[in-house]
Amino acid sequence: MISEETAIAIATAHRETRVARELLEKIDAGERENRPPDILDAYGRPRGLQLGVPTSDMSQRLFTVSHAAAKLILADHIEKQRGEIERLSNVALAEIEAACGGDDAPAEKPYFDVEAWLNAAKAPARVVTLQSLAGRQCWFGLDFSRKTGVCALALCAPHNATEDLHFGFDYGFDLWVKFWLPAETLRQKPDDHIYKAWAAADPPWIEVTGGETVDLDQLENDIFGIWKSVDGVELAVDPAHSSHVTTLLMTRGINCVDFPCTSRGMSAPMVLLDGGIRSGIVNHSANPVMDRMVANTIRRKSMDCRFDYPVAMVLEEPITGVAAALMAIGRRLVLPQSSFEKGN
Repeated sequence: MISEETAIAIATAHRETRVARELLEKIDAGERENRPPDILDAYGRPRGLQLGVPTSDMSQRLFTVSHAAAKLILADHIEKQRGEIERLSNVALAEIEAACGGDDAPAEKPYFDVEAWLNAAKAPARVVTLQSLAGRQCWFGLDFSRKTGVCALALCAPHNATEDLHFGFDYGFDLWVKFWLPAETLRQKPDDHIYKAWAAADPPWIEVTGGETVDLDQLENDIFGIWKSVDGVELAVDPAHSSHVTTLLMTRGINCVDFPCTSRGMSAPMVLLDGGIRSGIVNHSANPVMDRMVANTIRRKSMDCRFDYPVAMVLEEPITGVAAALMAIGRRLVLPQSSFEKGN
């Protein structure tokens, strides 16, 4: 059956889409009839349109916007909610398949070649460190998991940063990942001895932050420090899960871009990463947290069977590291050559 969390999230996304469409229709009707749109507050009084900009996790500042600007914002919001509905529908499908499969269902194999992935880290020269990425162009991907609480940052550094046509397939790339986990989530994990060992390593394979959620101040400072240590190009974030930290990072000069984690966006980088792993042209940071996520990733097809997208084989275990890596790879695939040069 579908989990309560997924069902509520699907209903919320549909409600957001419906409300935005209704508001957009009122604006269009007002423009056609050359009159103010019929937009009323909770007390039935006419009101203008306002945009809330977060100033902290608990507050926001309101700005009055024109109808033309509001239409663009609403259209963008509807498109993002459509992507979220598609993603959540895929999650619901995976949950139904898991519930209907039972104990007698054959185990599904991981999508990526796990043996080839692990073999890439056996040669010390192929292990990627943050120091080895210093001065190199890096594309960042940041993914949050509401269900598991694990946050992942991935850096993709092409071996030949000036080559567009054959990126990945001919020249390969390096991946480096970092993870954060709330202390409360760690306490609730049944296999917390594994995560505690990872957190206790020197340096830690996963950072544990205080509280029930990832400490956004620590997350912001860590990402900013990593960005400064390499030649960062841009940071891809899923607009459905972006948070106050994205706004803070942009104020510090980090170029943040939306990357909806839909089947259309994930398909090409997923195929490229799979091919790179099997061909031995992808190096990585030998992080055991990432190793576990790679082994927990399986493939699903989009509703029209045109695109692939990743889901977790074990739903309780995260694959945020894989998602963050695909976001970074995906942005590198679409970025035009002229964007390589600073200042363009």
